[in-house]
Amino acid sequence: MAAAMEHNRKVSPKLDSPIADDAVAAGTESKLQSDIAADLRNRRWIYFQSRTDKATTTQKGTPDFIVFPTHREAFMVECKTRTGKLSPEQQAVQFVANLSGHKYVVVRSLREAKEVFAFFEPK
Repeated sequence: MAAAMEHNRKVSPKLDSPIADDAVAAGTESKLQSDIAADLRNRRWIYFQSRTDKATTTQKGTPDFIVFPTHREAFMVECKTRTGKLSPEQQAVQFVANLSGHKYVVVRSLREAKEVFAFFEPK
């Protein structure tokens, strides 16, 4: 598995997004996730959220949110702080998701998340 991850790192395009000025500080990712979950509930969108308070029971690399907006395609959201980086497993999931035509976005602020959600609003 390590060899495959190393290969993916070498051949995949750069997947990290530029860091926004309003990116959350280190140690506040759980607050960002709480704010995003509240926004998703307000939109009445179905979503699955990975727990942050206990050890994960999902596969390594699973994004923080899998979102099912009303009348639109599902997408994945990974939350990161200003200095946070995707793990090799997260990079692999992002690469395969995008390669397969699924949307996978990294957000570093509630504003960024809301911009993504606006894109997926029913038209």
